[in-house]
Parts: sequence; structure tokens; C-alpha cells
Amino acid sequence: MEDLQYKCNDLEQYGRRCAVRIYGIKQKEKNENTRAIVINFAQKIGVNVAEQDIYASHCLGNRKNSTRPITARFLRYETCQSLLHNCSKLRSIQDYKNVYINEDQTRFNYDLFMYAREVLHQHHVRTKNGYPFYHSEDGYFHKLTSFQQIDKLAQQE
Repeated sequence: MEDLQYKCNDLEQYGRRCAVRIYGIKQKEKNENTRAIVINFAQKIGVNVAEQDIYASHCLGNRKNSTRPITARFLRYETCQSLLHNCSKLRSIQDYKNVYINEDQTRFNYDLFMYAREVLHQHHVRTKNGYPFYHSEDGYFHKLTSFQQIDKLAQQE
């Protein structure tokens, strides 16, 4: 049964590989065009995104919050990866100092990622294509697939 849950998680994560979540952009209006926000954001960090490159975009969370996260799904994987690779430029742009971008993850992968950051060395835990990885002291990258695996790695450190 557990194997089936992992396979379902893999399929769901694969469906999210062209999507990102952008946190920290303040919205000026209630029903602001999220596509325009994403395009403007991408241009600021040096990625050319046209409106037809975005499959869908919308805000997440409570409408009362002025900094609701934006999720954007792109037609091409390369567009999504370009945004993620250029996100380091955010710190040098005054308007985007408190903005960050993450891969869109399944709930299970997100929970694994957050647990690994708590238990293992925070700066050694990363994500790639939505999956959490741990870079151990011996130089190996471990794909994190269960909470038990994380506990085992923590005991070895």
C-alpha cells in the first residue's frame, strides 16, 4: 500500500514540474491580473515570459491578505527552470528583497522538505523538480522519500 502512495505522489509531483509559487509580492488591487504580475516579476529577474507562456496563474490563500502567494503554471519546463535559476537576482532588486520563489510541491514532498530542514542541517536540504534532497557530509545527494529515512540520516550525522 505504501508503494502505491509513493507512486501516486510521483505522478502528482510530475504534473507540477512546470509550476512555481511566488511569495511576498504585494497586490495593489483586489482582483489584480496575476499573469501581468508574473510577467513583470520575470522581466525584473531577466527572464522573458510572454502571456502565452503561462498556462494558468492565480492567488492562493485568504483574500484578506495583501501578500497572497501566486502560483503560476507554464507551458514549458524550461521557462519554469529559468525563473528558478534566476531567483538569486531577487536580493539585488529593492522591490523584491522579501520575495522568494519555490517549486510547486505536493503536500507530502513539502512536509518531507520541512521536516528534513528541521532535523538535518537546514542549508544541506534542497529541492530538485519538487523532490527534497539532502547533501550529506560525505558528498552524496540523498533523495528523501520518507520520514524514517530522514530520521536514519539524522542518526548517522
